[in-house]
Amino acid sequence: MNLKSGVEPGGVGPNSVEPGRERDLRLAAPALAVWGSTLWVLHHSAVAGMWLAVPAIAVGALAFRYSSRQLRDVDCDQPSGPLAAQPLASEHHCGWWPDRRLVLLIVAMACIGVVFGSGAAAFRVAARDSSPVVALAAQHSAVEVELAITDDPRAIGVGNSGARNSASPTYLVRAKILTAKLRDTAPTGGHEQIAVTRDDRVVAFARDAAWRGLLPGQRVLATGVLSPATRADLTAATLSLSGAPQRIRPPPWHQRSAGSVRDGLRNASEVVPQPAGGLIPALAVGDTSLLDAQLVEQFRATGMTHLTAVSGANLALVIGAVLLGSRRIGLGVTSCTVLGMMAMIGFVVLARPSPSVLRAAVMAGIGLAALALGRSRAAFPALALAVIGLLCYDPALAVSPGFVLSVFATAGLVLLAPGWSSALQLRGVPRLIADALAVPAAAQLACAPVIAALAGSVSLVAVPANLLASIAVGPITVLGVVCGLASVCVPGLGDQLATCLAWVAGWPARWLVTIAEHGADWRYAQLSWPGGLGGAALLATVVLLGAVAWRYRVCRWSCAALVAGLLLVLVPMQVVHRPWPPQDWVMVACDVGQGDAAAVRVGPASALVIDAGPDPSLAHRCLTRLGISHIALFVLSHPHADHVGGLAGVSRGRRVAAAMAGASHDPAAGYRRFTRWAQRTGVAVLDAEVGSRHVVGAATITVLGPVAPLSGTRSDANNNSVVVTVEVAGVTMLFPGDVENAAQLDLIAASVPEVDVLKVPHHGSSYSEPEFFDAASPRVALVSVGADNDYGHPSSMVLRRLHTGGAHVARTDRQGDLAIVAGRKGLTVAHHGVG
Repeated sequence: MNLKSGVEPGGVGPNSVEPGRERDLRLAAPALAVWGSTLWVLHHSAVAGMWLAVPAIAVGALAFRYSSRQLRDVDCDQPSGPLAAQPLASEHHCGWWPDRRLVLLIVAMACIGVVFGSGAAAFRVAARDSSPVVALAAQHSAVEVELAITDDPRAIGVGNSGARNSASPTYLVRAKILTAKLRDTAPTGGHEQIAVTRDDRVVAFARDAAWRGLLPGQRVLATGVLSPATRADLTAATLSLSGAPQRIRPPPWHQRSAGSVRDGLRNASEVVPQPAGGLIPALAVGDTSLLDAQLVEQFRATGMTHLTAVSGANLALVIGAVLLGSRRIGLGVTSCTVLGMMAMIGFVVLARPSPSVLRAAVMAGIGLAALALGRSRAAFPALALAVIGLLCYDPALAVSPGFVLSVFATAGLVLLAPGWSSALQLRGVPRLIADALAVPAAAQLACAPVIAALAGSVSLVAVPANLLASIAVGPITVLGVVCGLASVCVPGLGDQLATCLAWVAGWPARWLVTIAEHGADWRYAQLSWPGGLGGAALLATVVLLGAVAWRYRVCRWSCAALVAGLLLVLVPMQVVHRPWPPQDWVMVACDVGQGDAAAVRVGPASALVIDAGPDPSLAHRCLTRLGISHIALFVLSHPHADHVGGLAGVSRGRRVAAAMAGASHDPAAGYRRFTRWAQRTGVAVLDAEVGSRHVVGAATITVLGPVAPLSGTRSDANNNSVVVTVEVAGVTMLFPGDVENAAQLDLIAASVPEVDVLKVPHHGSSYSEPEFFDAASPRVALVSVGADNDYGHPSSMVLRRLHTGGAHVARTDRQGDLAIVAGRKGLTVAHHGVG
């Protein structure tokens, strides 16, 4: 058994394959061990890390001891020549002893990785947990802090109350707390100084636009309220900031220079019409401030999201262009290496050290050092060393989606793409085409389990979309970086030159927009898949089984026939059927069986969700089909199981900004489930106060009930449901929860407004007042109800009353998901699924 097998790539792409050389996998075991032990410590505690490290030391020492003893016990003629330098080779004269030694060495190396990973993570976790900032956050203390900004503030468009407003977005600010003072702790209103460490990381949220222009390295004074951190990383707390920052120290000169380059690129890109114009700074330097929200969703649906975040591919393009230019003008290896290092450092500063850029920078640094020393490059050892070094330096990277995707994609390019490209070339495919096919397929296959775990879906168009997009990424990246540099470095003509370069880069950007738009319109662009670790393991198993089956010719021909047959069926269906959801949808009643769950569109990929239904998977699938990645506000009408059971599906793979619930906690078990979910996801819970109005993106929500707390009714839990109206895109909708006769009479007395759309209360139960439907006078009535339920829902009396009032009635049990569409033809209902 040999740790070196196959071919050793000289770089990160298939073009660098050196035939006859071997792929070095010896560092795979310690890299995986470092990663796994780091995850263990981050999700448990520093003490758990020490308990993990102690047995790892013992097991590693024993493995080394016995491997050395077995090597001494081998009393036979060792091979001479090339094999003498490879004691682990499987061709030997001593039976199976070297194979056992190999296993022991792998175990020993893995134990070393466990010790390094758990030790580094335990040290950082212990420092975080012992910080007074964590204790202050547990008490939700009001503080005055000095912050060192660590990344560009990012507009996320979500207010602290859950509102989404493009005119007043919320800014996410990553920073470190340098000093902290408790506010108003003394009777005289004085401040108490708190000693903090310089590595107390916080994630802050601010509404004031003055935070937008801050740069990394800048120091500011601010006030706010600390809250406990919600992610299993090294963040000590979250900080809700109030007011504008007081700037006390400017950013370093290199960050000011990088900010000027980014501003120049942003300004020059405005010559290109949107949405293509916003893509240029996003692809070149990771600046997504001009990126169109709808295009972001289209990129997500087609598996091209990674293009909008700077990664190793961008860094490779920039360094490659510098090295190529240096060699063309006759510079030596040392000069080329120095220029490559300078380009790498400058690009990291310019694009900001995101996890994927850090991983690529470390790999590039190792590769450039090997180039300067005149040694051949080995991509996988460089990747493994980068993983080990970065995780020991910053254990929080272990849970960073960008870092995980970057490592998996690079591993796919290193381990899979060269072999696939060679196999295609052996079958007569030209090398350029073979590489173009192998690279996106290998990267997408390697990342597929991670994407499935994060998004709960699998893109079926990702490989062809990325294949078509690959020809445009290089020109946009290089032209974008040169454009930004020209705007700052070229006196006099810099702006004109930058504008010309941006105009040229706009054409490949338009090509990417075209791919994303057409790919997202494909009816079967995404396949729903279980999320989380279980979904990732399931997809990885399917991929492995497929890889084994692919070795047999009959399986390959069967797969080819199956794909051809599916295309013959699905392509005509794509032409005949419109994709879901409809383009102008404003609200969807999800088919969740016997329960309630509705989504109101408040922005691109953002929704106001009312109730969660009984089943997490059904709620998750409905929101996934709608392309919802952000919940601006979740409203719980009442904590019955058929409204609260699907909460985990609502938040799966999505950020929930805030939640709202009524004063009634009946039934108690359901409300405890709701509060545990809110605590686990870090969601603030707002009180549904009657008469209050909330702006949630493009929608306005008004709380109408319960008018007064009710007791002694047939069902107090139902009658105390939160009742709201939502107005969006000129459409008024009424969501009355499960209110019955008593609560409906109170609403009638308080003047129920006339609405365009009514979510029929309590699944159409007969415990309803006919006058309630007359007062609401809906144009459309949606009944969320389970097929063949045991309650007799919906009641024929309710249906007759709605029809008599002129309402168009639609039911989830017969038609599946129901969408309200506000288009040129007025208000219409579209459906998806059943029927």
